[in-house]
Amino acid sequence: MCSLTHYLPPLSKRSVCVCVCVCVCVEDGAYLVRDSTKQQSNQPFTLMVFYQDKVFNIQIRQQNQQYQLGTGLKAQECFPSVCDIISHYSQSPLVLIDAKNRSSSHQNQCLLSDPAGYYMKRQNWS
Repeated sequence: MCSLTHYLPPLSKRSVCVCVCVCVCVEDGAYLVRDSTKQQSNQPFTLMVFYQDKVFNIQIRQQNQQYQLGTGLKAQECFPSVCDIISHYSQSPLVLIDAKNRSSSHQNQCLLSDPAGYYMKRQNWS
């Protein structure tokens, strides 16, 4: 079962939780869906993906009740929900573009594995 609230920490703890999740994630493909910092209705969320010791932030855009990843500069698939995006890229590789090295001819690809909160639950927090 996919519920967007499963991936989002409570509003009062989001900034703290995001930092903790990024530090705790140790496996490539761990992800977190969070509110977009732009706070625009056409870009409500951001998909954070941990891969090779980096965090990739990918825009989740909304248009005509459909969701798309990225900036929209290239043709993108449309999905009826954010959960459908997660499900799709858990089965098909997601291309990750390094914002600091866009000129690189090498493009990383990974499958989304587990929500970042999954790793937090497995830790022994005292």
